[in-house]
Amino acid sequence: MRRIAAAVPVVVVAVLALLAPSIVGTDYYVSLLVTFVVVAIAALSLDIVIGHMGQFSFGHAAFWGIGAYASAKLTYNEGFPVWLGVLCAILMSGLAGLVVGLVVLKRNRGLELAMVTLGLGVLLATVAGLEFNFTGGEAGILGIPPLTFLGFDAITPTRQYFFVLVILVVVVYLMSRVSASRFGRAVHSLREGEHLAASIGIRVAPTYALAFAGAAALGGLAGALYGHTLGYVSPTFFNLTFMFEFLIMVVVGGSGTLGGPILGAGLYVAVTEISRNISEESRLLIFGVILFFVAVFLPRGLYPTLKSGVVRLIDLVAPPPGPPGADVSPTSADGTRAVAATGARGDLG
Repeated sequence: MRRIAAAVPVVVVAVLALLAPSIVGTDYYVSLLVTFVVVAIAALSLDIVIGHMGQFSFGHAAFWGIGAYASAKLTYNEGFPVWLGVLCAILMSGLAGLVVGLVVLKRNRGLELAMVTLGLGVLLATVAGLEFNFTGGEAGILGIPPLTFLGFDAITPTRQYFFVLVILVVVVYLMSRVSASRFGRAVHSLREGEHLAASIGIRVAPTYALAFAGAAALGGLAGALYGHTLGYVSPTFFNLTFMFEFLIMVVVGGSGTLGGPILGAGLYVAVTEISRNISEESRLLIFGVILFFVAVFLPRGLYPTLKSGVVRLIDLVAPPPGPPGADVSPTSADGTRAVAATGARGDLG
């Protein structure tokens, strides 16, 4: 009974995800769903740094931009198949993240890492805007082919949605497996305390670098998907605006969880769409109020709070079973705790 109750929220989310294009109706709103799924992958990649490594990156948009430009150049200018362009984007972003991780995370962490990654993002944004022949300058690159794999072309918003949704599911599954692996536990131990982790044999710098490379590779995947769904890339992909957007998604949704960044991405896209007719300043004010509310009243984020509520509801519907062969009854009036064996209850019945 308890397993059935626990599976209900998962089934509801899965059904809603599959029916979402039919529910929202028009291609415009389906395109918003595509954006939601893609930025959710980007938010998950940043959460590897914030929630799992316990570090802070202000330049994660740099890897998102590297992935977008890499796949765009290889598919549009060099004629690579789209899936191969996306794969190369993942590798190039991951390699860039590995270099940054090996060079920076060996000595600099915390605020120093944030400053270095911020500088990387600003540098790449400037280069992308100046190097006209390679990046298209401020105009960017137009006419990037749509996503395709094994003859399946994502040429409509609905096809794009299911394409990127499958990728999101695969990403969530892989992240859950890595998080539960020996390497994932090593990363989590670094978050809790580097010296303690080192004392039990964990190599601090290489572990940090590999985790950061993984986060960068995932950010590159999201950037490549975003470029192929939009059909163009531009220097704005390196913009700090994306960095702050990803940060808001992670903090509001709940860092260190798989559902938090996804929920934060959905909330961000929804609020952005609802407030699209108001000024940029007013929209920033709305996000500022949301951030303040979450930071003060829900410091763990929306998803952990929502999950706790669902768990309490499941406990009410299907209480957890007691120890095998025994039932623990409430404390008796004289302070002794009565434990009635199942057999004894049968005798009483």
